[in-house]
Amino acid sequence: MPLPDLQQYVSDFTGCGLHGKIINMRTKLLIISLIFTISFGFVNGQELNHAKKFNIGAEGGLQFTNLRSFLYPYSPQAKTGFFAGIFGEYNISRTFKIRLGLQYDKRSFELYGYELFTDTTGSFHGTYHLYQVDYDVNYLTIPLNISFVRGSDKFKIYLQAGLYYSIYMNAKQNGIDYFYIDENDKKYFTNSILDKEENIFYIDGSTDGLTFLDISDTESEQPTYDIVKYNFYDFGFNFYIGLVYQPTPSIGLTFGPGFSYSLANAFEDPAYNFDWSQITRVNIGFIYTLNMNRRAFGQQ
Repeated sequence: MPLPDLQQYVSDFTGCGLHGKIINMRTKLLIISLIFTISFGFVNGQELNHAKKFNIGAEGGLQFTNLRSFLYPYSPQAKTGFFAGIFGEYNISRTFKIRLGLQYDKRSFELYGYELFTDTTGSFHGTYHLYQVDYDVNYLTIPLNISFVRGSDKFKIYLQAGLYYSIYMNAKQNGIDYFYIDENDKKYFTNSILDKEENIFYIDGSTDGLTFLDISDTESEQPTYDIVKYNFYDFGFNFYIGLVYQPTPSIGLTFGPGFSYSLANAFEDPAYNFDWSQITRVNIGFIYTLNMNRRAFGQQ
C-alpha cells in the first residue's frame, strides 16, 4: 500500500481549518495554564501570607468606673477596679487584626447620699440620713475588637475598636447606712426601727444590687432591706489607642489607655436609670504569635 502524501495531508489539514483550531486550542490551553499558574501562585501566596498568623495573649490593668445618673439623694462616685483576661487574635492582613477575648471584669463605685429629714410643717430639727457604701460588681466580659496596627519592627502604634457583652456574676458591698435622730424629733419615730439618737447599720457582704434599709418595717427583729437588683447583662463598645513593643518577632508587649461605654441599664428596675458610662482603662498586654513568620505583626 502506498504511503500517504504527508505534504498533501498537511495541506488538506490546513485547508480545512483544523490546524487553526488546534492553534487556537493550544493558545487557550496556554492562557488557561498561565491563569491557573498565576492564580495558584496568588492563592498560595495569600495562604503563605495569612498562614501562621494566629496570636494568643493575655491582658489586664486598672479601670476607673462609675455609673451615670442621679437619684436624689444618692449620687454615684467613681472607684478603681481592674480587669484581666485572655484573647485570641487573627491577622486579617499586615495592618488589620480581629480579636476575641474573655475577661474577668471588676467594676467598682461608691454610692453616697446625705439628706436632712423635713416635712411641710418644718417640725424636724437636726435629724438626717447618711448613706455611704462601696460596691464591687463582677462581670464576665466578652470583647470583640478590630485593630489597626502600623510601625517598625520593634515599635508600633495601634487603634482598637469594637463591641463587648458582659454577663453579671456577683457583687459585694461595704459601708454604712446612718440615721441621726435629733432629741427633739424622737417623738416622730416611736413606731420606727430608728429608736435611738444614732442608728448605724453596717452594710457588708454579698449582694444582688443596691441595698437600702426599710425603715417602715417595724415588725421584724432584724433590719430588713430593699434591694434594687443589677441587670444580668451589659453591652456597649470599646476604644483603645496604644503602643506595641516587639522585642522578638514572636513576642509583643502592649500598653494603651482606652474606655468602654455602656448602652444598657445597670439595674433591672427602669426607675433606676443608671448605666456604666465611665469605664476608663489602662491596658497592659502580652502577645505571642503561634507558628510566627515575619509578617505576623505587620512587618514588611
